[in-house]
Amino acid sequence: MALQAQLPSANTPEPYRYDEKSDFTGGLNLRADQFNMGDTESPSLLNVSVDPRGGVRRRNGVTKVNATELSNEVNRLMTHYESGQNQILATTIDTGAAQSQLYYNDDASGNFTGPVQIGSDNPFFNTVQPPTAVTFNGYTYISNGELMHNDSGVTTTAAIKWDGATATAMIPDIDGSDGHFPCARYLAAWNEHVWVAYTEESATEYKNRVRFSKVSDAENWTATDYIDIDVGEDGDFITAIIPDQNRLLVFKQNSVYEILGFSRDNFHDIDVGEDGDFITAIIPDQNRLLVFKQNSVYEILGFSRDNFQVRNVSRVAGNRDGCQPVAATMGVFFWYGEKGLYLIQDENLAYVFERLYPSLTYDVGQPALTLDNPPSLMWFNEKLWLSVDYQSDDNLSGSNQIDRRNTFVWDYSLGPLGAWVRYDINARSLLAYRPSGSTHFPIGVTSNITTISAFTRISKLDDETADVDTYDASFNEIESFYQTSWFEGNRPTFIKRWGKPRNIVLSDNSTVIVMCVYKDYSLASSDVCYSKTLEGPGAAATWVSDDGGTGDGVWDSSEWAAIGTEDIYGFARWPTVGTAKAISLRFSVTPTPSTRGKWGMTSIIGMYRTRRLR
Repeated sequence: MALQAQLPSANTPEPYRYDEKSDFTGGLNLRADQFNMGDTESPSLLNVSVDPRGGVRRRNGVTKVNATELSNEVNRLMTHYESGQNQILATTIDTGAAQSQLYYNDDASGNFTGPVQIGSDNPFFNTVQPPTAVTFNGYTYISNGELMHNDSGVTTTAAIKWDGATATAMIPDIDGSDGHFPCARYLAAWNEHVWVAYTEESATEYKNRVRFSKVSDAENWTATDYIDIDVGEDGDFITAIIPDQNRLLVFKQNSVYEILGFSRDNFHDIDVGEDGDFITAIIPDQNRLLVFKQNSVYEILGFSRDNFQVRNVSRVAGNRDGCQPVAATMGVFFWYGEKGLYLIQDENLAYVFERLYPSLTYDVGQPALTLDNPPSLMWFNEKLWLSVDYQSDDNLSGSNQIDRRNTFVWDYSLGPLGAWVRYDINARSLLAYRPSGSTHFPIGVTSNITTISAFTRISKLDDETADVDTYDASFNEIESFYQTSWFEGNRPTFIKRWGKPRNIVLSDNSTVIVMCVYKDYSLASSDVCYSKTLEGPGAAATWVSDDGGTGDGVWDSSEWAAIGTEDIYGFARWPTVGTAKAISLRFSVTPTPSTRGKWGMTSIIGMYRTRRLR
């Protein structure tokens, strides 16, 4: 006897199917067409971080460092590290007078001191060019490539030498005698030398010149110790120099070069005096000896080279003038023209801005990344931080402020292409504060978001103890949202009846979460929005009291939280969504003083039935 499948009667409803998203590691993608958005990607998010295990979580807060703002905007942050003393150096720019002054802050806390004086005179960096700094043998040297002046007028000072308390004027002689320092825009320490680039010598600018000091001496320079790199090619010029492992990278606007080689034979001392660092271990590794310091690693090789050598690395991309490249564990990141971010890894060049590139297209009514003020890069906690001028379409408080900054963060460990997220942190001049043997954290020059922008304070940008952004005397709530890619079911173009979505949410406080529904691959406006309150953890429940009696925990009623956290996991069931071919869900939190806290999600399920064809 043949077996036959039992067909459901016409009155039997089709069971709901489900489409689940529990992996959000694709991050933000502004480039993909909505129909082609990856399952793990998001077309829009704000102020959430992506967990490597798949969930999303509201970011940490911002906390100002200096309560008293500086009198002018900060145009550069630098550091002075030495044994027992760690300082943040800042120059403030007076755009009207086209000059800047130097201030310092001890241990990234409290207010700034300054402006720094040389004797009884106030030194000024000429022009609006931000200075750069290098620390070597316990001193930090600061220059911007222009001869400085003081209260009395123009002087012959090329740079400021700073020991943490006293400033000294450096004269730009390059005659092999002691006590001098060139006038140059870009400074770096590499291979036991101080290097400078884009120099001014005898009132003449050498935009393609790189100079190096005497070995282990930042204040002795010889006239013949320089390298001119492709002078006159396409009118290009040097925009940065960055040490990268066993080479010095020299960036121009449209090209990149590397300087290789040792200036003396055989083995040599290892960066004596750089940032007050010291050796912590040595480990043999194949044909080299690895030497570890607190903030760096070196290799000792058993060969020598007579001279420095220059080799071209790229002629298809270079560094935008005004933007400082940043060295990272995986290579060196830099911003090229109006194309975005590139990465140099050994001999390879990679473009890492593809999924954010549409923000550079300036379409009317669309979010726009502009370059009137240069981008700022920072490598911190194994992530790339990028601060840019960005006018969003969030319609949140301060989101369209003139000169408003947003910060994009790229985590290369998530997926084959890494993952981007966007924070509305209003910061410029990002700086990874990394003193030897002390706490590391990210710093930025920040502005309020409610009135006219004024970047006159510095702030800690990833303060895990803060639930608000404190740019000035007031505070700003951290508004956040995450939008999913499209729930399509098994037939993207078929109309479906969408039931009640479910998701797993977590929070460390009572939080009001809003879910808005978007339909059929359109993000123009939401179809409907709902809200739910996730109750916070409150006081911890116990099963046994101190005296051995019954505790206050109630089985099947008390909430459970993960050990070592204060999070409560909730299972939210939302109202029926309605009819659509596909849906995208945006979850957002607009906190108040009583409902602020971290929230997140680990899973979202869309329930649907496919409509029958007629």
